[in-house]
Amino acid sequence: MDFPDINTNRLALREIDSALGFVEEGLRRQSGYWKGNYHDLKCFGLLRAEFRNTTFAPSARI
Repeated sequence: MDFPDINTNRLALREIDSALGFVEEGLRRQSGYWKGNYHDLKCFGLLRAEFRNTTFAPSARI
């Protein structure tokens, strides 16, 4: 499963990750670089067991 890293300034993306069940697992300080500046990226993760408990999980076993 992909583990998104998002710009800490993108509030909408943080809300989507939370709504999908992703859990914030860390902060990669100044690991993103664009437009001439370094930016912090938050790391999110979702365990298989956690995904199975979401409404997005297919009924088939993953």
